[in-house]
Amino acid sequence: MRYELRPVRPDDVETLFTLHRDAMRDYVESAYGPWDDAVQRGFLHRWLDGDSDPLIIEVDGEVVGVLDYVNHDDSHDDSVYIGRIEIDPTMQGRGLGTAVLSDVIADADRSGEDVTLEVIDVNPARRLYERLGFLETATVGRKVHLRRPASRQDLEPPGSR
Repeated sequence: MRYELRPVRPDDVETLFTLHRDAMRDYVESAYGPWDDAVQRGFLHRWLDGDSDPLIIEVDGEVVGVLDYVNHDDSHDDSVYIGRIEIDPTMQGRGLGTAVLSDVIADADRSGEDVTLEVIDVNPARRLYERLGFLETATVGRKVHLRRPASRQDLEPPGSR
């Protein structure tokens, strides 16, 4: 699926909150209890005010998701760390998440870097991550930590010598 990425602008905040609520509310409630708009808005503002540079995902000029990832993040073992990927539920199951993640993975593979992320244990996106080669490395509370080892095409296959 074709998509465009662009930086988040100040006028995107309400759209990002609606996207977050629509994409994550069921999983947050299942894992942590009742959804609280004020708490979730606080999380959103702290995230946007932090050191990240999130990107809006657009299809045909419409905001349909958000992606936040960091290359060479020392706090995440020098891997490419995907801190957030949220896709509008109306766009889920159409290959958008696969396309976006595949592009991040391809860039990481070119650099020889693993890709890491976390997912709430009840979020079915975990199946997508596993299909893309992510492996569970730990569970902390309700968050499952996953790692996709870099594809090392520059190395000779075992037994080739």
